[in-house]
Amino acid sequence: IDISFRHTTIHIKKGKIEATNSRSAFSATILPSNTSFIDDCITDLNSALGSYILNWFPGKIDDFKTAVVSSLKKLDINTVDGVNYPPGTTIIVDSPFDNPSKIIITASTLRKPNAGIRSEPGMICECIKQIFIKTSDKKISELYLPILGSGHGGLDIEIALICLVLSIKYFSARFHHIKDITILITENDCGKLSEKDKIVFWSLLRRGL
Repeated sequence: IDISFRHTTIHIKKGKIEATNSRSAFSATILPSNTSFIDDCITDLNSALGSYILNWFPGKIDDFKTAVVSSLKKLDINTVDGVNYPPGTTIIVDSPFDNPSKIIITASTLRKPNAGIRSEPGMICECIKQIFIKTSDKKISELYLPILGSGHGGLDIEIALICLVLSIKYFSARFHHIKDITILITENDCGKLSEKDKIVFWSLLRRGL
């Protein structure tokens, strides 16, 4: 399904983020992370971040971690507790992982000791806000991303998707550089949507929410 707002078109498709193969210098792949950024998610095939990195950079995991740390240091943002950054913190990963297409990591889930990993609608909104801000002066006009907040984040798929689309609609009206966004939904996530959910959701989308 395609949704067109004033400045941006969203394509919602079935697919896997690790299969994204854009080589355009004007594109970026968005990968969700928890607020610590550097942990076992980078090598977890069940996470969007891990599956993408293991697919495209299987022999460069340590180099990728180093690039993430370097990118975080440039933000000049303090961690909340010595480990975790604020939800929504977003980085464009440093060289050599930025040529030609960019990799953007955004903290869409919060990891707490003895509480596991979770996400909330407000975190998704902050992630999208920061993505638009970070890309505003990078000549990036095309984004590929999975649904943020579902999976390890624990949000119901339909809630996460609606929050994602609403956030894009809101911030695309304020930042006009992103023209094309592809949201990829895995086959497993598609199966979590009931027929009633699909009918209600697609109807809302076609009416522009």
